Amino acid sequence: MTREEFTLLVKGMKSIYSYDNFLRDQYSVDMWYSLLADLDYKVAAASLKNFMQTSTKVPTPADIRNGAFQLTTKPGMSDAQAWAMVSKAISNSGYNSRQEFDKLPETIRRAVGSARQLEVWSQTDIQSVETVIQSQFLRSYRSECTRSEQAAKMSPDIMQLANQTVERLEG
Repeated sequence: MTREEFTLLVKGMKSIYSYDNFLRDQYSVDMWYSLLADLDYKVAAASLKNFMQTSTKVPTPADIRNGAFQLTTKPGMSDAQAWAMVSKAISNSGYNSRQEFDKLPETIRRAVGSARQLEVWSQTDIQSVETVIQSQFLRSYRSECTRSEQAAKMSPDIMQLANQTVERLEG
């Protein structure tokens, strides 16, 4: 969003939240802008409006980013849906683990780990698959969903820095 568009949001917030210490100086306004500038103005405005209509507290940049994420992201797959996909992939992975792994959505692939893992699971007794392996997968899947959600909420500059750091640690 442009600085002019952000100024409109600030005016709106200051008209509702008239506390003396809320966006009290230019430094505060500049800091907020630096934290929200990558958002689309219409999405940020909708997020702020929703927040103002539903919350009794003063917003933070994180509240606006979280609201923008909620407005622009379709709901993820439930645990049961994810496990159903993995269970089906396991049942077809005796000889086709690579193809089955490649068919899975990215988040599920990261939670499973590898095509080889599907192959190993396909050779495990059904009782263990439906208890232990399912439990381990769901824990990993939830962790991957949380990580993906946090990454999606990051501004591009922070995401780039995080990726560079990972690359440096791996290389």
